[in-house]
Amino acid sequence: MIERTGQVRDVTSRDFQSVKLWSFQLEGSDRFYRTQKVRPDVEVGDWITFREKNGIVMTDTIEKTTDTSAGATVVEPSETAPAISASSDVGRRIRFQTARADATRLVVAALEHDQLPHPSNVAKGKRLDLLLGYVDEVTKALLKQEEAV
Repeated sequence: MIERTGQVRDVTSRDFQSVKLWSFQLEGSDRFYRTQKVRPDVEVGDWITFREKNGIVMTDTIEKTTDTSAGATVVEPSETAPAISASSDVGRRIRFQTARADATRLVVAALEHDQLPHPSNVAKGKRLDLLLGYVDEVTKALLKQEEAV
């Protein structure tokens, strides 16, 4: 959860699939702070503090403030480590999914060129296990190779 402070620059809404979605912007930031279907109880020029989680403003934490010492900038606490680790988790998942897709293509190509024992030579119940095993092995090899670079 990240706490932010700033002066409201704009309050906007847009219709999306028959639903009105709300957001606002702070001075000094081009970012839209999303409040989903809830119209934020703020007006242009208000100084506010609020918390957001996973990119969505927790509207029950919006408070108007008279503390303008933060200027027209967004103040973020030192809780940035969870956001960094979350993005690295996303990066790991993307790398895994990419390696998995590449591995699947490589296994298919190897089967088409008779470079692997063909699953038709294996008992019917074991074919899927064999193919998934090939894909798993190639995925691990690709990820290991990427780490070495």
